[in-house]
Amino acid sequence: MLLLSPPAQRTGDSCRLLLPSSLRNEPWGKDPDKHMWKLRKLTDGDHLVLSLSGRIEGQELFELQREVCSHETANQKIELDLESLRLVDQLAVSFLTCCELSGIQLRNCPSYIREWIEREKTKHNHQPAS
Repeated sequence: MLLLSPPAQRTGDSCRLLLPSSLRNEPWGKDPDKHMWKLRKLTDGDHLVLSLSGRIEGQELFELQREVCSHETANQKIELDLESLRLVDQLAVSFLTCCELSGIQLRNCPSYIREWIEREKTKHNHQPAS
């Protein structure tokens, strides 16, 4: 089992965020005008493709995690299409890394995000098991 340090951890076949409680209690997602990202749901055969666009930062990840988890429980294969994703922060990269490690395919991942994800994987692979 791969051990991930906060802010994301892999539990079973899914990814859970470990964000500070101060972020969890913020009213993110309640005002759609504050969203800097958009999510479209598309079906591609037996896969559900969640197409992300804009920018995703840590405080918005709980909403994205809810979307991913709600479809994981439906035993539907999920893919995240990142083609229109323009900006991410460290928390978002940790989440995307965890998603990929738990079997969610990342489509059209911009090269800078892919490089960051690969560094995250390497960093976590070199952590000693506890």
